[in-house]
Amino acid sequence: MIHLRVRYINNVAVVGVGAHAAGEPLPDGSVTALVRGGGRAVVMDIPADTFFSSAVLGDIIAASRAAAGAGRAFRLCCPAGVGRGVIAVTKLDRLLPVFDTLADALDGL
Repeated sequence: MIHLRVRYINNVAVVGVGAHAAGEPLPDGSVTALVRGGGRAVVMDIPADTFFSSAVLGDIIAASRAAAGAGRAFRLCCPAGVGRGVIAVTKLDRLLPVFDTLADALDGL
């Protein structure tokens, strides 16, 4: 089970992945609902050491599509490591912008 938490930085929802992420708990599968709920953008902040399942990848893709349909930006923040490797192998980095740092992901939003 993957833990999701949300916090807001300048009206951008930052979804932290992992039990130690900052913010309020976000129930599983609610990233898409969060995208539809408002705010101008969503950034998923994925730690480098995070390995996630195909179900989580599906949730990321669904949230990305919901963001596009709502006219909102959806970005991933994931430094080099296991998580970034999963993103590269699945070619998710061709679908979504992926940034090394949260500051870079938030830049321009």
